[in-house]
Parts: sequence; structure tokens; C-alpha cells
Amino acid sequence: MIRFLCLLALLASPATAQRASETARCEAGWRHLVGIVIGYEGGGMFDFTMPDEWVALRELDQKPDVDGWCRVISGDADLFSDDTRVAWRAIPAEFADDPNSLPTELAFRFDAMMTQNGRSESVQTLLKLSHSPGDGLLIVDGLGVFIDDQEALTASAVIGGAYFDDPRAAQMSLLGLHLDQLALTATLAPANAYLLKDITRADVVDFVEGLSFAQMDRRSRSEALDFARALPRAAGVLDVTFASDRGLGLMQIGVATSQDKEDMPGFLLDGAQMAVDWQPK
Repeated sequence: MIRFLCLLALLASPATAQRASETARCEAGWRHLVGIVIGYEGGGMFDFTMPDEWVALRELDQKPDVDGWCRVISGDADLFSDDTRVAWRAIPAEFADDPNSLPTELAFRFDAMMTQNGRSESVQTLLKLSHSPGDGLLIVDGLGVFIDDQEALTASAVIGGAYFDDPRAAQMSLLGLHLDQLALTATLAPANAYLLKDITRADVVDFVEGLSFAQMDRRSRSEALDFARALPRAAGVLDVTFASDRGLGLMQIGVATSQDKEDMPGFLLDGAQMAVDWQPK
């Protein structure tokens, strides 16, 4: 009997050790990633003074999941609602072993339950990122929102100014990031009309009228206005693309929001072009 118990212990030990190693790697990787945004404690990195809830974010427990995913355990931290689950995955996972390293690919997954008009529905958001250090580009390979397993929104984007040679360089680059390209598709139905609850017909009309024809051509203006007429319960497929040679950054957004309402769209899209296609159902 003793030999049998010893055998079980020997067989279980490698799996237990591996699990412990995976947990440690998830915890180190999470602190590494969150530290880029809110600062690190010592180690020669930026050490910002942050509110307690942000510091708590850095210290959240992690649990390894299948296929290299790490699940965030919120515990007593009041950072996520009780019905929201957060997971992430970095490639290579070994980046967590080196404080001067960054992952080449990163993914986040958010699963939540929402109640609309007395009906509960599952909402999953997936975000996949990759980095091209030589070009200073952060690529949003995919952003997807699924409601009850039905695709509601997909998007991809190219973000410039991402000179992430190491964590410190990444911290210094954050405020200089700018949107260069965006492609977004929203599949709208009356059941998910709440996604547009903060957008009115007047908002869309005012935005379109504030743009020049160089920023939005006649066809796209017509499509955008057709979409506006379908609000607030638009049903169909909305495609939006954005491209800018110099990129849309925080400074330009700040200048745009300080303008009069009628001038804001033109300042926001200065040097950019937007195209819209609306296919009602």
C-alpha cells in the first residue's frame, strides 16, 4: 500500500509542478503587461502613483487555462462585474520570464451576461493584437463581439507610433499611438439595437455635414444618411473604413473636441478619409 501511494505521488508531482509553473508564469506575465500601462514597482521602470483600484488590478490572481490562456481571478477586487470573466494569452508565453521582453502576439477574451428588456444574453468580446517592432506598428488583427454566439461586430486596425522595443519604450510610446487604418463591420438587428443607444440620427447627420467631400465622398455620405434614417432600430450591415496618412492621435482628438460642434468632425478627420456602406435588411 505504501509503495502504491509513493507511486501515485511520483506520478502526480510533475503535473503539479507544471501547473505551479504555469500559474507563476500567468501571474508574472499579467504584472508585466499591466505594469506597462500603470507602472512597475521599482526595477528601474516608471513607478506611477495610481489609485488603489489600479494597483489592485496589477495584483489580481491568475489561473492557467487550456491552450495557453490565463484566467483573471478578480477575488475581492471591485474591477469587473460579478458576471464578467476575463482571460488573456501571450505568444510567446516565455516573455513573462524576462522583465525586458514583450510578447509578439496578445489576445484578450471577455465573457459577460447582459440583461436587455428582461432577457439575458451572453456577450463575448475577443481582441487579438500583434506587433511589428521594425515598423512601429500595433496591429489589431481582430476585434469581435458575439451576442448569443451571433457575430455582432468585427473590426481590424493598424495603430502607428508603437515603438515597443522593450517595456520602458512601450510606456513612453503609449501617448503617441495613433490610428492609421480601421475597418469595421457591424451586423445590426432589432434585438441588439441597444448597441446604438448613444447614437442619434442628428448625431450622424451633424457628423456627415461637418466633413468635406475629400474626407467623405458623395456615395459614402448618402450611405451614412440612409443609415441615420434607419435609427434607432437599424437592421442591416454597416461597413466603415478609415485611413489616415498621419494617423489620428490623442492630440488631434483633443483639438477636435475643443472646437465648435459644427467644426469638430472636420478637425477630427483632418488628413483622413472615411467610407461608409449601409446594407439594410
